[in-house]
Amino acid sequence: MKKVKLKIKFVNNVTKITFYNESNTLGNLLQYFMKFNGLIDVCGYYIPHPSENLLKFFYSTKYQVNNYLLNLWLFNTIYIFFFIILSIFELNINETERILIIMCDTL
Repeated sequence: MKKVKLKIKFVNNVTKITFYNESNTLGNLLQYFMKFNGLIDVCGYYIPHPSENLLKFFYSTKYQVNNYLLNLWLFNTIYIFFFIILSIFELNINETERILIIMCDTL
């Protein structure tokens, strides 16, 4: 089982999520999935410096919404996507398991 650590803070309609040990691949996937959610106004990601192993993803919502439910939708979407990829490539989930530490804070 993957271990996930979350610290979630919100200011108005903006959320920033920092992923450790992730690359542009995850940022592109998150951005792609978020564009299908009608509540999202702006979303994007950046890597602060090439030598840092950090990916900072951010989004703002059009309206005052329950950000907890929006994050739950986002992470469930990511989980389903990776499960499909693992199934396609017939990988053993135990062999590909790793710890993903997520820190959520605000911009």
